[in-house]
Amino acid sequence: MSRRRKDPLRALTDDARSRLEQLGRATSAPVGIVTRARALLAVADGCSYTEAAGRVGGRAGDAVGELVARFNREGLAAVEPRHGGGPRVKSGAAERERILAEVRRTPDRERDQTATWSLTTLQRALRTAERVGQRNGYREREWDTRVGTIGLRVPRVRDGSHFPTLLEPRRRAEQALVAVVREAYV
Repeated sequence: MSRRRKDPLRALTDDARSRLEQLGRATSAPVGIVTRARALLAVADGCSYTEAAGRVGGRAGDAVGELVARFNREGLAAVEPRHGGGPRVKSGAAERERILAEVRRTPDRERDQTATWSLTTLQRALRTAERVGQRNGYREREWDTRVGTIGLRVPRVRDGSHFPTLLEPRRRAEQALVAVVREAYV
């Protein structure tokens, strides 16, 4: 005797059943979509999750159980494939549109250093279009004061320079520190 289903399939509407039947018979649709549609139809016809998995070529009913739970939450969207592993996609719709616009643009030989796009040159063009200075580690700097030497780590920036507002360029005096302490005290 089988266990009681944790998340039984909700009742199918006529539209949902006809769409699943259409997908289950499709010969040009991706195999994963067809398999999911057939598994959901088997469960709707009264099969257990294990029997439904066997009908579509699987062995365990756990995947069918997860599919049923997803179908109950999302409806027919559960049949469509999702991200298939690997790192999550980080770009949103605006980022994708920006990439496509760059691909559609004819490369400028001077600026892009190419006549046709390759993945490397496209990646370089996309990076330079939006990039501002990025940190490239730190450089150590000593700062002499009356009370002793203070070690500082100043960020090293690839483009341009970064200099702490606390310090004056090319000076190793404590005037800035005294000014900051004086302002904090008052």
